[in-house]
Amino acid sequence: WPEQETANEEIEVAERVKAAVLEQIPEQAHP
Repeated sequence: WPEQETANEEIEVAERVKAAVLEQIPEQAHP
């Protein structure tokens, strides 16, 4: 199903963005 494939791609992109943002958080931000 094309719709399902699109949804999966959006999830993958979201995960990559989330990981990139987490990598940019300074270590000192963590308790």
